[in-house]
Amino acid sequence: MLRFGIDEEEDGEDETIILQAGRFKPYILRSKSYKKLRLYYERTIAETIDSLYLYACAITAESNKIPLVLKKQFKLPEQECLKLLNQDDNNVVLIKELIIGLKKDLNEIRLLIMKK
Repeated sequence: MLRFGIDEEEDGEDETIILQAGRFKPYILRSKSYKKLRLYYERTIAETIDSLYLYACAITAESNKIPLVLKKQFKLPEQECLKLLNQDDNNVVLIKELIIGLKKDLNEIRLLIMKK
């Protein structure tokens, strides 16, 4: 909010923004089974990580067309997969930190699944 000067209160009252935001509501899991919930969390975090990486690649490439080098880079081990991203852009750095944190959470969830 402070960085981009977005006024949340004004946007929360704008009917057009509310209507458009409703188009992108997340999928709601209706099942209460622990097994399905675990898989849902794991899949959601993995897909979020992939999306964030593509955002960081687009910002780094300064284009919607992401070079194959960046796409293939994400399949490498954690230490190497984020090194080609633009480290000078604050947005990319924030996304990179978020990806690292989410990967740790995903690994913890996978460890819990393996222990069962």
